[in-house]
Amino acid sequence: MFDWLNQNVIWLVPAGPLAACLWITLFGQFTRRQAAHRSLVLGLFVSLLSALYLLFAVVPQTFVEHGHDDHAAAAVEHAEAGHADEPIAEAAEVPPADAHAAVASEEHHAPPRSVTFTVYQWFKVGTMDVPVTLRADAMSALMLVMVTSLSLLIAIFASSYMHGDPGYPRFFASMSLFVFSMCMLVLAGNFLLMFVFWEAVGLCSYLLIGFWFKKPSAAAAAKKAFVVNRIGDFGFILGVFLTWTTFGTLDFQQLFEDPTLINAMVHCWYR
Repeated sequence: MFDWLNQNVIWLVPAGPLAACLWITLFGQFTRRQAAHRSLVLGLFVSLLSALYLLFAVVPQTFVEHGHDDHAAAAVEHAEAGHADEPIAEAAEVPPADAHAAVASEEHHAPPRSVTFTVYQWFKVGTMDVPVTLRADAMSALMLVMVTSLSLLIAIFASSYMHGDPGYPRFFASMSLFVFSMCMLVLAGNFLLMFVFWEAVGLCSYLLIGFWFKKPSAAAAAKKAFVVNRIGDFGFILGVFLTWTTFGTLDFQQLFEDPTLINAMVHCWYR
């Protein structure tokens, strides 16, 4: 059971709010309208537990596994060099002026430890291969815990704050879609998938800000947020295009493993 959970927990995080969104959208008008929040609270609770398990049980395993692999590879290389009976020598001394850059370059050549799950192959055009891949490392797992925990608290508060509003199911359906989009934004395994859910987050922000669309102030605020987000979209899609033309891939893991990119970042940092 734990093996299955370790392999599939990553998609359970966005699955909770997505299931809540579908349930509220399809059945929210036919069931008790004032109970629409329950499916979202339940979905977010599942997502929070999955994110916590991902952070404390799954992601740390990648550090242990990679650490063992690196040590074993070093031992094999040392033995093949004809020094099986000798202890592995310490790293050669590096001049003090270059020590920090050399150490950083060596450390950064190893890609960040991560857990990945490929949902399906989105499309492939020529050399551009874009799958729908979920990727979680320590930073993104921590962000998922933050997103799901805060969203759960907001959903519980909103169940009282929005009580009696005629658009009660619509609000929680929009909020469910918003949390799902944020989780997918954090878990995106490539820049194109990240851009898609960046747009989805912007759309959900527009729907939530303009929830009371009959109020002129709410409608104006929603339009303002929509226009401001479009300015950011231009820079985002330009960056995606430049990344593709420069490195020939949009996949995060492949980019992290590219020594050209890593060396450029290291020398820029320690310059």
